[in-house]
Amino acid sequence: MIEMFDKLSKREYTGNRARDIIRDFMSSGPVLWAHLIRNILNKDLRIGASEKSINKVYDGLLPEE
Repeated sequence: MIEMFDKLSKREYTGNRARDIIRDFMSSGPVLWAHLIRNILNKDLRIGASEKSINKVYDGLLPEE
């Protein structure tokens, strides 16, 4: 999975080829992976933690509201 994202970010896979590779990867693994990959590609990484929780681990990493 990491190799696929690396190649996508380096634009080694583009257009229809990128779409096909992503679709094949999503259909070959567990449904949970498909949801995870869709969320990563949509930049939707809601994980159920607040800025405050993350800052408890990494002090001052994120601005708190």
